[in-house]
Amino acid sequence: MRDRKTGNISFLIILSILVNIGGKRLSIALNLPMWLDSFGTIVTAYVLGPVCGAIVGMAGNLINGVISEPVSMIYSITSIAIGITTGMLAKKGWINDMFGTLTSSVVVTLVSVVVSSPINLIVYDGFNGNMWGDGVFEYFLEAGVYKPIASVAGEFYVDFLDKVVAMMALHFLVVLVRKSRNNSISIESLEVPSLDELQKKDGIGGVEAMQDDVKAIEEKKPDFNKATGMDTLSKKKKAEKIRAFFIPMLLAGAAALLPVDVKAQDFNFNNYVMTVYNRDNGLPCGEANDIEQTNNGVLWIGTYAGLYRYNGSEFRWMNDYDSIRNVNCLYEDPEGRLWIGTNDSGLSIVINENVSNVLDIGSGLPSNSIRCITRAADGYYYVGTSSGLEVLSLSGGLKAVKGIPEVNYAQTLTPDERGFVACVTSDGILHIMKGTEYLSQNVSGLETEQFTCCTFDENGTLYVGSSEHRIYSFELEEDGSLKKLNTLSCNGLNSINSIDFVEDGPVMILADNGIGYYDKMMKFHLVNTAGFDNSIDNMEQDYQGNLWFTSSRMGLLCMTASEFGDLFNKA
Repeated sequence: MRDRKTGNISFLIILSILVNIGGKRLSIALNLPMWLDSFGTIVTAYVLGPVCGAIVGMAGNLINGVISEPVSMIYSITSIAIGITTGMLAKKGWINDMFGTLTSSVVVTLVSVVVSSPINLIVYDGFNGNMWGDGVFEYFLEAGVYKPIASVAGEFYVDFLDKVVAMMALHFLVVLVRKSRNNSISIESLEVPSLDELQKKDGIGGVEAMQDDVKAIEEKKPDFNKATGMDTLSKKKKAEKIRAFFIPMLLAGAAALLPVDVKAQDFNFNNYVMTVYNRDNGLPCGEANDIEQTNNGVLWIGTYAGLYRYNGSEFRWMNDYDSIRNVNCLYEDPEGRLWIGTNDSGLSIVINENVSNVLDIGSGLPSNSIRCITRAADGYYYVGTSSGLEVLSLSGGLKAVKGIPEVNYAQTLTPDERGFVACVTSDGILHIMKGTEYLSQNVSGLETEQFTCCTFDENGTLYVGSSEHRIYSFELEEDGSLKKLNTLSCNGLNSINSIDFVEDGPVMILADNGIGYYDKMMKFHLVNTAGFDNSIDNMEQDYQGNLWFTSSRMGLLCMTASEFGDLFNKA
C-alpha cells in the first residue's frame, strides 16, 4: 500500500510538471493573454499540500528555462509562492465552494503580481513578456503613469485572468470527481439488511431463521454481483473517476512534448550566410540608400555615388544616365517601371533600362530632392520631396496633378488597398491622404518619442515605428482618423527606420542600431548581423529568397539561407 501511494504521488507530480510546461508552450504558440503554467502547481498544492505545489511550480520553471527561456528560471520564485499560497488556502477549505474559489483566485493573483512585478522591472525594464500585458504597460506609460505602477498593471492584466481560469478549472475538476464518486455503485451498496429490518418483514420468524437468511444472503453475494454485473459496474465507475481527473491533465501534459512552433515555425537567421558589400568588394562609395528588384530579376542599388546594377555576380555602375547621379530612393511600379529619386536631379523613370521620363522643379515638383515614392490603389503616384508632397498621374502622360504642402520632407510613404496613403515626415508626424485630398495628421503622444516610419499590412492595419523601441498598430477609419489597436516592443532596437512584411516569412524591423523580426506569433527577436548594425534603412527579398539590407554608412548586407548550421550561435 505504501509503494502504491508513493507511486501515485510521483505520477501526479510528474504529470503536473508536464501540464505546466505544456500550458506555457500553448500560451506562447497561441499568443494568449494568460500564462497557463500554474494549473499543475495549483492541483498539486490542493491534493498534496503547499510544499509539493511549490516543488512542482519551481520544477516547471527550471525545465522551461533549460529548454527555451533561461530567464524563466528567475520566475521560479513566483511559482513557489503560488504553490504555497494555494496549498494554505486549500487547507482552510477556501476552494470547496464557488465564492471561496473566486476569492482564492484573487489572493493568488495578488501574490503573483507582488512577486513578479519587481522581477519584471529588473529583468525586462517593466515588461512581462506577454504581448497583452506589455500593451497595458505601454498604455499606462503613454498616460504618464509611474513605470512601477504601469508594470504592476500589465502583470495584473495577465495574472488575474490566468489565475481565475486555473482556480475555476480546479474547482470544477474537484466537483466532477466528487460527483462521480457519490454516484458510483459499489458492492457496499448491497449490504445485508439489519436484524431489525428483517424482523419487520412478513413470513420470517425467530432469530435463528433470520441468522440463517443472513448467512444465505452473504454466501450468495458474490454470485449475485457476478450475475447482475455489479462488480463490473463498480469498476467502470472507478475508471470514469480516474479518466475525469487525469485525462485533461494528460492532454495538457502531452502538449509539453510538442515544440513551441507547431503552428508558427521560427526563423533561425543564425544559419544564414552573411556577406557585406562595401568599398572593398563592389560598392566604391561604401554605402547604400535603397535597393529594389525589378521583374527581370535585376537588383538596383541606389547610393550617393549613383545607381548600381547587380546581376547576381557583379555590381555595375550605371554612369550612362545623365539624370541619375545621387540616388536617395527607388520604387518599382506594378508595370515594372523603375522610379529613381535623386538628391539633386529630380525624378527619373527607367523602362527596360532606358530613361523614359525626367521630372524636376521645372516639371512641377516642389523640389529636386526626392525622398520617397509610392503608388496608391487609385492609380495616383505620390512623390515626397524635401519641400512638399506631389501627386502625379500617368493618365494622358506623366504630369503633376496636385501638391500637398502640409506634408513637408516626407521620409516614408505606404498605400493600402482602399486608396489611402500614409506618410511619416522628418518632424515625426504621421499624415493620412486619399486621392488628392489631405485628411489628417497625428503625433505619437509621447514627448520623448516621434514617429519615424509606417507600413500597411495586407489586412489594412497600419504599423508605425517610433524613434524609440516601439511600433504602434492602428485601424484607419474612412474619415482618415486612427484607432489605436496595439503597441509592440522591439527591445534592443532604437529609432525604427522600416517595417517590412517578408513573403512567407517574418516581419522585419530595421533600425539605426540593427535588425530584428517578429515571428508569426508576433514574438520579437534580434538578428545577429555580425557588426552590420548602423543606419539600416531599407531591405529587399530577391527571387531566390535572399534578404538584402542597405545601410547609409556600412554598405549592403546579403543574408542567404544555408544548409549548414552555426553550432556556436545555437549553443
